[in-house]
Amino acid sequence: IKGSKSDTPNYVRAHDTLKAYLDTLPPTLTIIADELGRPIRPERLSKDMRRHLNQIGLPHLHLHGLRHAAGAALADAGCSSKEIAAVLGHKTLQMVEKYTKGAEQRRLADQAIVKLQKAKTRPGRLKQPGPEAR
Repeated sequence: IKGSKSDTPNYVRAHDTLKAYLDTLPPTLTIIADELGRPIRPERLSKDMRRHLNQIGLPHLHLHGLRHAAGAALADAGCSSKEIAAVLGHKTLQMVEKYTKGAEQRRLADQAIVKLQKAKTRPGRLKQPGPEAR
């Protein structure tokens, strides 16, 4: 993948589901094309996506949101900061932190609720609130 901010290409292995789909297509097929089948430049894709999102009432969504969603999914899957940086092409781990902080918060919150549920099932561990709390 060639990034917009760097001349250095970034190797990213295709997800097995995507690869299986791409393997069904002719190798010369242009995936993102205009009406005449010509490749669309990144600027045009961004402009077209913005227009379509506005038309369907989703002006708050952005194409870059897909990148953020990928970072969050990688973090939620337990990928390390270095792994996420490698996939997204980030040069610093500080850039990755916006994905890992959210995943860490969700993971810790999930763990806390699991602990609470386990504690509640042990007799005498947690008292039910009295009438004054209701």
